[in-house]
Amino acid sequence: MSEESLFRWPYDELEIEPDPQPNTFNFKTPWAQVRVEFEPRYTNSVSEIADIIRSGPDITKVQEVSWLMGQLVRFPFYYILPRHPVKEKISCCTTHASPSQFLSTLGVVLDCQLNSEWEWGTEGVLTFTQSTEKGYFDPLSVLTLCRRFHFLNVGERDVSRELYRNLDRLKASSKQFSFACALIIRQNHYITEICTDVLRPALKISKRAKQNVADFIASEKGHDIILKRALNAMGYDPSQLPVLNHVKALMQVFKIAAGKNFLAFSIITDMFEAKSFETNCFFSDYLSENGYAKAASYLSKHKNINHNEGHEQVSFEFLKVQDPVSQQDALEALYFAESMSLLVSELSSKILKYLQCKQENSLAVDLS
Repeated sequence: MSEESLFRWPYDELEIEPDPQPNTFNFKTPWAQVRVEFEPRYTNSVSEIADIIRSGPDITKVQEVSWLMGQLVRFPFYYILPRHPVKEKISCCTTHASPSQFLSTLGVVLDCQLNSEWEWGTEGVLTFTQSTEKGYFDPLSVLTLCRRFHFLNVGERDVSRELYRNLDRLKASSKQFSFACALIIRQNHYITEICTDVLRPALKISKRAKQNVADFIASEKGHDIILKRALNAMGYDPSQLPVLNHVKALMQVFKIAAGKNFLAFSIITDMFEAKSFETNCFFSDYLSENGYAKAASYLSKHKNINHNEGHEQVSFEFLKVQDPVSQQDALEALYFAESMSLLVSELSSKILKYLQCKQENSLAVDLS
């Protein structure tokens, strides 16, 4: 399927505004923003299409809108509309009562309860993504719907700001501060350390995308060494730092999906890679500003590798060559996707709670 045959439609949250610089526009969502300079001959067209998007959905303008979104393929700003769409209302029964219940059927043990019910609107997703014939669904459409839901989840649940405020309070104790920063790096190090083992099962179910998956696995090789060097630069070895149970559960779900449902595997991969388009790493800048420039340089190196290799598009490449999926596979992928999104969204909270508990225990020891 060629990219020219794809239609892209902007997410509801996308805002487009002209920039003071000539021929330049700002594209913004709550989770990403970018300034794009166009050739002067396109400026009027971009402005007109921006007005169409701003005034509300007009599917008769799908060609024009899709052209503009096609200039932004690296950025998480759009749905991909189903190829060969089918218009029929979907009715389906949810077979798993909640994300926690779904994960328990996979044998995943959590140290917390996730949502008490599903929130992503399964029937709506399936109705939107129907393709080819009733009962089959376009995997690219499912991916881009789940991508938006995931970013909304993160925006609602992530507590990164509170985590950084906690780090700031620890600066008075250089030992506590360095431990807290190293703990964050260690969670990412663990993810890269077991990455090959987690991803490899997907090779057996990837069909026409097998070479794409193999290339992706190869591209991830050695990333754990880079992050280990970042830890070493802070005076730590990975073995000195705990891996949170939450992170282990997160990667356990990823591995199960990799061996069970290729659409789910691709969506979860996208959750890790979708923001690789960003050139800056906030945590790297934070470390550099607080006396750990060498460690920060390794984090930046890791970020730049993912950026330069275009990892934000890897899941798109996986699914572009796949046939429409059955309703059973689509449903299972949605269960995996929403459950995994909740786990990812809770990660900052889990790190924060671990650090707060450690600080309270340290204070109790000091007082005694």
